[in-house]
Amino acid sequence: MKKLLALLLALVMVFALAACGEEPAPAGTDNPGAAESADPGAEAGGIKVGLTTMGEASFWDAVAEGVQNVMHEGDELVFVEGEHGNAAGQVGIIEDFITQGCDVVLFNPVDADAASSCLDLLEDAGIPVINFDSPCTDMSTVESFCATDNYAAGVLAADFMAEEHPEGGTVAVLVYESAASCVARCEGFIDRITEIGGWEVVTELDGGNTTDAALPVAEDILTTYPDLDCIFAGNDEMGLGAYSAITSAGADVDLYSVNGGPEAKAMMQQDGEEGVWRATSAQSPIKMGEQSMELAYRYLDGEELEDEYLIDPFIINPANVEEYAASDWQ
Repeated sequence: MKKLLALLLALVMVFALAACGEEPAPAGTDNPGAAESADPGAEAGGIKVGLTTMGEASFWDAVAEGVQNVMHEGDELVFVEGEHGNAAGQVGIIEDFITQGCDVVLFNPVDADAASSCLDLLEDAGIPVINFDSPCTDMSTVESFCATDNYAAGVLAADFMAEEHPEGGTVAVLVYESAASCVARCEGFIDRITEIGGWEVVTELDGGNTTDAALPVAEDILTTYPDLDCIFAGNDEMGLGAYSAITSAGADVDLYSVNGGPEAKAMMQQDGEEGVWRATSAQSPIKMGEQSMELAYRYLDGEELEDEYLIDPFIINPANVEEYAASDWQ
């Protein structure tokens, strides 16, 4: 009996020593304890990115293309274009982004002032925001801003116009007051021609941000100022309305704008070097999308961002348009 008890005690000690010497399974193996403690986010994959814009246009599609160019494998893009002028509708888009669990939002406001409602919702949800193209009026909860240097785009257009009209002249300006980006372009343009001298801005009117809205405004300008030399449009969409008004009236008026979009490029190609549309200060929405997404990644990685990152514009005109005509956007 004593021999049996001694044998059983020896066996218990052997098993105990073996258990004490066992090495834990490395993380990521079939060890159940490791599986339970793993980060569920890491197992789920990448991040979800919300992208919303002030309207529907090929420009915003090009921004989305740029975003997708630099997105990491496994990340998801939720791209919803806003409805032109519908700030309340964009609030609904942001609410949906929050419901879907977006990790970061790339935000282009329908209305710079009304954007605070969207930003408040995102701040409450703890979702970081990269504002792009057109700044919000209140930037206090935005991590960074990425855009074309819109003021410089207006200056560039003014310089080109002045080179073509060294004697100066009269010019009308079409602006879209609800978009800070467009306002900045027109400010740059007016500041520059004032500095150059010899120019008179006969009127500055809101062109409504679309071709259809700008057309009757431009027609009224041509009627009111029959000796007008030039029109500057804060974007190509309004520029196309001005172009239609000028060509329909047979007016001898030169057109300058900002964007470098398919509208301007198509008219320049159609009309040749003596055409009405003299130049557009071009943006690269593809590059804007790429840089905005890169900023989002940098922020999520813990990097402190600068307040703004500006992209230099450049001139597209009838003489060089073929270099940029292969695609809608640069």
